[in-house]
Amino acid sequence: MAETLSTALLLAQSSAKGAKERAQELILECRANITRLESQIEDLKRLQAREYSIIAALQLITAPVRTLPSAVLGNIFIHTLDAGNHRDGWTDVSIKDVWVLTHVCSSWRHAALNTPELWVRLLPIFHDKRPGEALLSASKFFLERSAPLPFPVSLGSGYDASAGANLGPLMDTLFAVPHRWLSLTLPTKLLGTLAQIPAGALTALETLDLRGTSTAGGEPEVHSGVNAFRLAPRLHRVTLWHVKNAETFMPWSQLTTLALAEESPRVCLDIIVRCSNLVSATLRMSGWPESVSVSATDTVTLEHLQSLDIHISNTSSDEHFTPFLQRLNLPNLTSLKLYGEYHSGVITWSQPAFTMFQMRSPLIQYLQIDHCALTSEDLQAVIHHVQNMTQLEVYNCSNCIDDAFLAALRYSQFDPAPFTPKLEVLWLSSLRCDFEETSLKDLVESRWWTEEDLLAMPSPPAVARLKNVRYTSSRKFSRKFEKRMQVYRAEGLEFSTLVS
Repeated sequence: MAETLSTALLLAQSSAKGAKERAQELILECRANITRLESQIEDLKRLQAREYSIIAALQLITAPVRTLPSAVLGNIFIHTLDAGNHRDGWTDVSIKDVWVLTHVCSSWRHAALNTPELWVRLLPIFHDKRPGEALLSASKFFLERSAPLPFPVSLGSGYDASAGANLGPLMDTLFAVPHRWLSLTLPTKLLGTLAQIPAGALTALETLDLRGTSTAGGEPEVHSGVNAFRLAPRLHRVTLWHVKNAETFMPWSQLTTLALAEESPRVCLDIIVRCSNLVSATLRMSGWPESVSVSATDTVTLEHLQSLDIHISNTSSDEHFTPFLQRLNLPNLTSLKLYGEYHSGVITWSQPAFTMFQMRSPLIQYLQIDHCALTSEDLQAVIHHVQNMTQLEVYNCSNCIDDAFLAALRYSQFDPAPFTPKLEVLWLSSLRCDFEETSLKDLVESRWWTEEDLLAMPSPPAVARLKNVRYTSSRKFSRKFEKRMQVYRAEGLEFSTLVS
């Protein structure tokens, strides 16, 4: 190589005859050498890649994950699949997501197949009268691998009982293990299929969701198999959507969570007073006629109830929910939501009845009122008796948001007993704007201060500092008002005015 280079340098300095021909020969020789060297480089790269592959394979063998016990690996699978995917106590992971774990390697397959918790999934009993064999096989496999753990069961509203013959072994297997049902969702038309379940067999059932249809009049349905629910010892969460005769076949005293849709408000009331251990309730019903009332001597105490939502639908302007307030004594209630229905008008408001209810429910922290016929005086009476309230939301309640109401919320250091001393969140919405913008500005300013302001005060204020204020209407505020609110937003207050 060195001799060739020397020869090339001499030829470059020479003008002798034949130098050109000799240079051409050397060029060809060098190009041949380059080709040979490039070939050798490629061979070396292939050898290098092969060595890296060997190292990677050996590292897999020595990787810490291969030394993990199957039980630990199974727990990793569970947490990986279920992270952020929980829904009502079970996880919304498909069969495919779990199945793929069994096709990675033999050790993963062994760990996955021997981790029952991994196979506790909502059984995909779909509504096709001719379900695919692969689906049926996979569902049966999930049942077998998850044993002996409880699992959720759902027969959706489109499921047809006549499909049972096509579901074949899967349905036989499902109804052979009712003691493993963790939750059950089905339409009321399929309640008859539960007749084959022995009494007291639903020992693991915790959650029940029954869906009927909203129909007025007609003969009440009589369902077979309903004794299975009354004898379910762990049943505590129930959703009943227009289920006829529901009051006759539920273990009401052991329920902690209830979502109930029932046309008759009296049936709703009769049911809820029987739920002595209820913690959370959502009720949807028609309103009571204005002439109906309930004696205060019939008050029932539900000492565990913390959250109550009442939705009134199909109302006219003379309907209300006062009997609920008159019958219930809720000493530990912290969240109350009262809804009218947008298309049916507002609910009649009974301020004396609501005030008496508040006196029996002194711990309310979150209050939402929507489509109720309040006046400003009614709303002022409401905030006068909610000393623990931290969040107030009032939507579409006609004439109640005015200067007088906003002035009642305004804090003064000279007031020995200010309204709503713990209020932090105030959301208001109204089509009408019966107040001056200075009233809203003064309210916000009276309950807002920076950390520096607090340090400069001789004594701490008697009310909490606002965190979030929102007002929604068709009104547009002045630029001066908006600039002032921008200052508060910069200081940390979440304040917004939305134009609807």
